[in-house]
Amino acid sequence: MLSDLRFAFRQLTKSPGFTFIAITTLALGIGLNISMFSLMNLLLLQPLPYADKDRLVRIYRTSPQSQEAGHSASDYQELLQGSKDFADPAAFRMWSASMANPPRLSA
Repeated sequence: MLSDLRFAFRQLTKSPGFTFIAITTLALGIGLNISMFSLMNLLLLQPLPYADKDRLVRIYRTSPQSQEAGHSASDYQELLQGSKDFADPAAFRMWSASMANPPRLSA
């Protein structure tokens, strides 16, 4: 075991260019992995920062085409004016993008 480590160290010292590239690649890979896990942990794995998580609700607008249709800005304003049951109402907009069919640029 110790002789294998000595042999590996000798081989790495014989080719410093390869050694530098290998160590740099490993360092970048490990650093990127740690940063991505930290980001996913922060965004997806941590609980919501609200005091009464069990009281959060999401309101859907239903239509014949969809059971979970989105609200328009005027729907949201009507909801705010028509109901006093919600303590701190908020709105968000979902947005998605797809690279499956990218737009063509005309020359």
